[in-house]
Amino acid sequence: MNETDRTQQEPTPDEGHGHPERRQSDRRSSDRRQRSDRRRERDPDTAAVSNRIVARAVDLLIFLALTDWLPAVGLLAGLLYLLIADGLTGGQSLGKRVARIRVVKDLDGQRAGFLESALRNVPFVVIGLFLGIPLLGWILLFSVGVLIVGIECYFVVSDPQGKRLGDIIAGTHVLRASSRRIPRAGEPETHQD
Repeated sequence: MNETDRTQQEPTPDEGHGHPERRQSDRRSSDRRQRSDRRRERDPDTAAVSNRIVARAVDLLIFLALTDWLPAVGLLAGLLYLLIADGLTGGQSLGKRVARIRVVKDLDGQRAGFLESALRNVPFVVIGLFLGIPLLGWILLFSVGVLIVGIECYFVVSDPQGKRLGDIIAGTHVLRASSRRIPRAGEPETHQD
């Protein structure tokens, strides 16, 4: 058998889909993609990212208003609001009330209290603390603060339940306010209608 006969009989890498090893590799890749897609499916009761952005924007406006209107203690009052806001009635900060979403505990589905609120909002309070530091605070705000917000956003969009780092720390979950379902710890990602 000469060289030209051998190249005509052996498939090129582009034609490898005919080889059993190539088909098996393609099948494994397809299975991985399907599993990844299932993990990324959003729970229908989970609050939409857009609602969470609206809620956070309203809460940040309240924070900024407090820091401006109460010059002597405004920063402290604003930071305190950010810490406890999600523990207000029904697990809703004022921003969450506007956006019609609520925070519940993963363990029992009850509304988040002040402890859960404080735990889940520590990353944003750290960012708020930067505002109290002259000059260096602004540098930290635009370096560390942006990094913290980026990490929080990554978690919200990549987690099927929309949990950000603060939710994971506090053991909470943000749902649409109209949701009647109670999430449980370790609950499978399948849901009932």
